[in-house]
Amino acid sequence: MFVMLGGKAAGLVSSPMFAAFAMSASSISVVLNSLRLRSAKV
Repeated sequence: MFVMLGGKAAGLVSSPMFAAFAMSASSISVVLNSLRLRSAKV
């Protein structure tokens, strides 16, 4: 996906707003995955 955007992707990734969004999205996905795994074990 980033390859198709080319130069725009580099500017997007380097923006602090996108970095904050990526960090929050990854932390949310980690929490959701841990909750899902915990409920699956029960």
